Amino acid sequence: LRERQVATVIRLCKIYEEGFFICDLQSLSELISILGEQIDAGEEIFVEPLCEVLRICTKPFIKEIASEEYRNFQSLCDTLRVLGKLLGSPVRNVKLAAGQVLETYAGADGGQPATISYHHQVLANSQIAESVSAGLATTPSEDRQVLLQMLRVFLELSRTKELAIQLHEVGALQYVVEAMLCGFKTEVVSVAIEALWNECELAPGAVTSLAKFRTVEVYRDVLVELLSEGHRLQDKELRNELLLLCSYLADVPESQDFFATTGLLDLLLTHASAIEYDIPDQPVKPFVLTSGSEDFEMKRAMIHVVCLLASSPACMEGAAAHEAFIPALILHLDEQLASHPARRKYSRQHERQLQVQALSALAALVPCCSDRFLQLGGIDIVLEFMTVQSEEALRTSCLHLLLTSAGLHGFQEQMGGRAVAMMLSLVKERELHPYSIRQDAMSLLSKLCHNCPDNAAVVGDLDGVPVLIQGLEWTVEETTRDEPLSLTAVDAVWSA
Repeated sequence: LRERQVATVIRLCKIYEEGFFICDLQSLSELISILGEQIDAGEEIFVEPLCEVLRICTKPFIKEIASEEYRNFQSLCDTLRVLGKLLGSPVRNVKLAAGQVLETYAGADGGQPATISYHHQVLANSQIAESVSAGLATTPSEDRQVLLQMLRVFLELSRTKELAIQLHEVGALQYVVEAMLCGFKTEVVSVAIEALWNECELAPGAVTSLAKFRTVEVYRDVLVELLSEGHRLQDKELRNELLLLCSYLADVPESQDFFATTGLLDLLLTHASAIEYDIPDQPVKPFVLTSGSEDFEMKRAMIHVVCLLASSPACMEGAAAHEAFIPALILHLDEQLASHPARRKYSRQHERQLQVQALSALAALVPCCSDRFLQLGGIDIVLEFMTVQSEEALRTSCLHLLLTSAGLHGFQEQMGGRAVAMMLSLVKERELHPYSIRQDAMSLLSKLCHNCPDNAAVVGDLDGVPVLIQGLEWTVEETTRDEPLSLTAVDAVWSA
């Protein structure tokens, strides 16, 4: 009897070699369900015919009228629900075949009988997310082929917001995180990283659900492996994509302390400053890092992640105590070190980008590690750097850093009369500097002179008050600005 049943299914597959008809979907789902139940009951003779049925299901369903697929929405949902259940099958070949069907359907292109958006509507109403989660949960990490197939299905589903939310709600994300430990040279890791990126972008709350010690620990382990062994172009691109995932976690307060406790923060600090300072016993040596765009973007991404962690006291304590990170940022601003090998490594464009980012990073970090910044002579270096720079972006970044730090203990005195004179010069030279720079200069003057008689005396000695009063003139442009220059001028005059 079993042999006759198998022969009948094989014969049906030959008849429908070009694809199953949409009008037959109800019968098809019943057939797949029965075959699956028989296999679960130990009837392995039905594995081959079921896989053959699933092979044909990878082909577009045939419609006899144009609107037939839309009229049979529920039948499609029922069929895909049955296919999804096969992802949890104990038989390896069945899981692979079912995964290929779902991947093909979810990633349908223009040659398919319906658009991707419609296919994803069907999938969203088929409880497929639960099936994918169950499939990942029952797939051993050693079986890379099946795991990759499960992740490919996950990836295709994660491209749509509704399905991405469903995958998040059923708790499937942590299985994807664990899959990243398969080794970066396998396709599994690249697919897992792309899938997680989609989830972080599309599913509200996905980043929060990933904000766990284990997630940060896995990211650290994969990053260490990529840094020490990933020297191909595709490895470096994958490394930078992983840093993007780290930035999502770094922006969530729940996971910030884990960067410090897992050692991921120290890894980022060390390699962000690897070219400037050769620290022993690090996974990648400085000479391995090139001036290529991938390594340059890695450096910038690492600095960005550290800045996102500025609200975590534990992380900022680690950043302040790190022997190279803050000095490395300052090095790119120190005019006396313009010929340093680390600065000559980059093109002029890259060096300017790095300087702007270093200033922005210091603006975020200095309030948390002000003593370290003062010990390194950071104020004098920034003031000197600002003196010789004429680019608006660099001057604006310098002013932002000085504004952020001017209110910190000891910074008013450290900036002193030199900073006051520089700000007055910027305000006075109206034709040379744009509105934003002159306004920032006035704001900094106000902070420098607030409750500081020595700095206020410098303003008087340089006849600075009349210069500031010129900013009180009301112009037509003032009506369109969020913060009028005249208001900033009043504050500066009052403080001076």
